[in-house]
Amino acid sequence: MSAFTESTSTAVADTKHLLNSLQLGAYINGVWLLADDTDPSTLPSSLSSLLDCDRDDVMGEKREDKENNEDASFSVTDPATGDEICRLPSLRSPYIRAAIAAAHQAQKTWGCSKQTPVLLRHHVLREWDRLVREEKETLARIMTLESGKPLSESRNEVMYATSFISWFAEQIRRDNGIYIPSPSGDKTMTAFRQPVGVCALITPWNFPAAMLTRKAAAAIAAGCCCVCKVPHDAPLTALYLAKLAEKAGVPKGVLNIVTTDHPGAVMFGDMVCKSAYVRKISFTGSTAVGKHLMRLATDTVKRVSMELGGNAPFIVFEDAHIDEAVQAIVACKFRGAGQTCVCANRVYVHRAIWDKVVPEVVKLVREQIVGHGLTHGVSIGPVIHQRAAKNIQALVDDAVKRGAKPLLEGGMTPAKDKLPQELKGGSFFFPTVLDCRAFDGQEEQALREAKEEEHDKGGDRKERKTAMILQSEIFGPVLPLYSFDDEQDVLKRANATTAGLVAYICSRDMYRVRRVTAQLEAGMVGVNTGLVSAAEAPFGGVKESGVGREGSIYGLSEYTELKYVCIGGGEQ
Repeated sequence: MSAFTESTSTAVADTKHLLNSLQLGAYINGVWLLADDTDPSTLPSSLSSLLDCDRDDVMGEKREDKENNEDASFSVTDPATGDEICRLPSLRSPYIRAAIAAAHQAQKTWGCSKQTPVLLRHHVLREWDRLVREEKETLARIMTLESGKPLSESRNEVMYATSFISWFAEQIRRDNGIYIPSPSGDKTMTAFRQPVGVCALITPWNFPAAMLTRKAAAAIAAGCCCVCKVPHDAPLTALYLAKLAEKAGVPKGVLNIVTTDHPGAVMFGDMVCKSAYVRKISFTGSTAVGKHLMRLATDTVKRVSMELGGNAPFIVFEDAHIDEAVQAIVACKFRGAGQTCVCANRVYVHRAIWDKVVPEVVKLVREQIVGHGLTHGVSIGPVIHQRAAKNIQALVDDAVKRGAKPLLEGGMTPAKDKLPQELKGGSFFFPTVLDCRAFDGQEEQALREAKEEEHDKGGDRKERKTAMILQSEIFGPVLPLYSFDDEQDVLKRANATTAGLVAYICSRDMYRVRRVTAQLEAGMVGVNTGLVSAAEAPFGGVKESGVGREGSIYGLSEYTELKYVCIGGGEQ
């Protein structure tokens, strides 16, 4: 456990002072709204006029039910200490409608190739990229303070985030249409891409910078205006990115940021799905919420991109390079304190090398330093809040009760004993390693039970016979280890899940690599590595892990519609 040093205290105070000077808040039609700025009578006309926009026009329907228009504020806290960082406006329906209307208004210009040529969008995005790189340290410190991740991870995420801005700035210049040879010879046939229209973007707290830029940079490059709902647990990094976008020349109305609490987030999802102005929903978050948004979006037949939950298997075959496999497992599992959808959720180690791999994994995990992310040398910060810590602890307790053996005991209770006084209000969960060989072969039964629970939600539930950890996305620093003997058996077990985001294998047999990667039911597969993401690569899952792809040459097409034009008559 790292101490809460004087330098940490200074870094926290300096970052809070910086945030206070930046005056961050919601951002609608070029107007910044602070926690106490939501009185319509004090707002600039560019925003106040939108608050009076016709509800039926924006929402596309008449509704008689009474709206909850109360605008309050919510607190953003440091998960390492529990202390308040600042307050932000918790916007409700009038401001959400105003943001949609602002994007709709701006779309007429930003989405028009004559008024906003591709080269202009390219230059604006290049300037945004330059400013983000220039402000890397400020963004990283803000991210660490609000999300808890170590400063080194935050710095890496800033660079990862801006790689999407630079990628799509260049990619839009290469998004060419096609000429189609006319079968009859008397027509000119072409196909080209146009902006899909106003996009609603909903981003998560675990990657507060990268998830905004991966969506917004692609949308803006394609000529789409955005209404973004940033996470109430970690909104500040995204807000500073928006401030830099404004400075880079992104016009008012093109990028709108809504800040709100959980009830407001539910309202936002409902409104953007029902609005006739919004033509595309892009969401990163839980599978349950993603399914709900998809159902809502069907009424207006919107385009959707969904990056949902994972249950990633990590398979270590008997011919794997031991040291490389150990490093890959720990890097994959404990990045972001295990709070990423691409973290290894189930690690399968071949029985022949169990005694070589597992002790080394435990040793490396034991060496990780837990503490405040702004403390030098810390490699694992807190989880996002106490609710998350309790959920993780419940999974561990259930697994141990059913036969799992702790190889490294962490959890919440030791955390309270080891924490310095300044961090006792934080939401720490110490890294835990579990020997889960008692559950070998139970994956399919656990999957059946999980499906029955979802189907019987709200009714009488049958008592579970399998551990929850087999089918739950852990989302915390807990590493469950399983064993296997046979390639086909472990593939069957790895695929026994409704999720299909990413899978990992370690093997030096390239014939095996080809066989296994082809059979794994996942949108992405890492081979001899635990880190697979890049702006140049398509990110997305299969089964219930999502719809569509982000990043890569395919990411831009998620924000465009393909139009075919056939011209007849005249001289050909």
